[in-house]
Amino acid sequence: LLSEDVKKNLVAVAGSASGGHQVTFPYFMAFNSLLNNMELVKKIYLNFTKGNSSLEVTKEEFLYAAQQMSQVTPLEIDILFQLSGFLHQSTGRVTYEDLERIAPYRPTRFLSRPIAEVKAVKSPDERGFGVQILESAYRFTLGSIAGAAGATVVYPIDLVKTRMQNQRTGSYIGELMYRNSWDCASKVIRHEGLFGLYRGLLPHQSVAS
Repeated sequence: LLSEDVKKNLVAVAGSASGGHQVTFPYFMAFNSLLNNMELVKKIYLNFTKGNSSLEVTKEEFLYAAQQMSQVTPLEIDILFQLSGFLHQSTGRVTYEDLERIAPYRPTRFLSRPIAEVKAVKSPDERGFGVQILESAYRFTLGSIAGAAGATVVYPIDLVKTRMQNQRTGSYIGELMYRNSWDCASKVIRHEGLFGLYRGLLPHQSVAS
């Protein structure tokens, strides 16, 4: 969705490019491509300014910074500065705020920081002892569930490997019980059923935990 600033100045920008109310197809494609690549444009700006979002960048500086990004064309940069010029009376420079105002509206733009950084309280001092205990129990439970699930998935492999290692060896005893891992697994299933692959799982989980 177009931002409000782009909507207000759309006709004026198109008119400044063509001198009327019509635009060429390449201009139309470049305009759409610019809006689709606004996140990349922001990245170019921040790389050039070394993270300073208030620094004003000229068109020449932006063209130089965008040389390494083949996705952004000179025509798109022309359109960017045309839009920016209508936002604040043609200073010939852009700031990060201008890019934010030009970027298409997306619901995710309201999320100013990653969800992982959102905290229930502002500082650790605000967390009571009971909350800390519950958090520890919650994390321990999640870790235990994840560990148990992982161990359950790989346990049949460990069982087959253990039986292969512990089978009788030596020419004086006779033929080996298992020829290979597949033979071992198939014989376990044939003689002990599918759950035979999980024989001893509970004691193993108890020791592991």
